[in-house]
Amino acid sequence: MRKAMALDSRRLRASLALTVTVGVIIAVLLPVPVAAADDPAPIDGVELIDPPARICGKKGKLDGPSSPPDGAVVIQPGTNVSDATNNHSAGTVFWLAPGTHTAGSGQYDNITPKQGNKYIGAPGAILDGKGVNAYAFTGTETGVRIAYLTIQNFVAPNQEGVVNHDQANGWLIEHNTISDNSGAALMGGARQVLRYNCIARNGQYGLNYFQSGDGIKNVVIDHNEIVRNNTDRVDPDCGCSGGAKFWAVDGAEIT
Repeated sequence: MRKAMALDSRRLRASLALTVTVGVIIAVLLPVPVAAADDPAPIDGVELIDPPARICGKKGKLDGPSSPPDGAVVIQPGTNVSDATNNHSAGTVFWLAPGTHTAGSGQYDNITPKQGNKYIGAPGAILDGKGVNAYAFTGTETGVRIAYLTIQNFVAPNQEGVVNHDQANGWLIEHNTISDNSGAALMGGARQVLRYNCIARNGQYGLNYFQSGDGIKNVVIDHNEIVRNNTDRVDPDCGCSGGAKFWAVDGAEIT
């Protein structure tokens, strides 16, 4: 038997401990009502207060380095990030210059990182799906880092995700704005660290943690602002929409 849990951060801050026993998730929730950083108005009659983690729109948390890290490959706006990835070896650090970047012109064009690749955005670096690309980052390689990017306008189907679409393990996703996409902003993998991100206004979920075989263990979700997701109004009675959902996760630290 599997029990799923969904969190909507418009109303809930959770301190969460997860343990799997014979396939069942046991969760402890400490709810506190919170508000979106950009809209303190009540929602559905619930009075809201400031969120514990204000990340959305905060340049000090979301702006990356203004010059490339040593040894980084510079990707200028208009350059296909997928092609740049394919043309360089595993472990490459990519610095996306200010401006709008794409993953290609086709629905299934996406960026498939190699082992240990790092994608770091300059202030104002945007990865835009243009309402065409289904996914931003896919693949199963480990040790990938995605930081300081605005990732927007991707059109993943429901039950699928834009970032880490294939639930790869060991990714570090930090200081990004992942917003205004369809489906889930991102999918979870084992040992994934998610910190200081603004995850807002995505179509179905902010986060969806599921992996075939119930292999997700030891994840860290720290100081993220997850707000106003499920903009497509996916049926709330099915338990398959909202801020975050965890399926058979064994060990999650959420702060």
